[in-house]
Amino acid sequence: MDDDPAQRPNFAHALTNLGGQLGILDRHREKLAAWREAVAVWRALASGDEALYGETYRAARSFLQQRLQQQGFDDEAINLDL
Repeated sequence: MDDDPAQRPNFAHALTNLGGQLGILDRHREKLAAWREAVAVWRALASGDEALYGETYRAARSFLQQRLQQQGFDDEAINLDL
């Protein structure tokens, strides 16, 4: 990833979209990996600017937790250290 901070939100969106496309292809482990990385990017952004990115981070984290539970990763969903 280009380390340009201004591009990080675009990168997080791209990872989320990638995860969706991987899911369509039944590549579920890769889908979850992309979504985990997207949440990590949003977390970093929110830690720097809670007012701007906090809500998006919380929504992405909640989305990932739900998808982890659907895939049977209940422990990870419950203990998602974000």
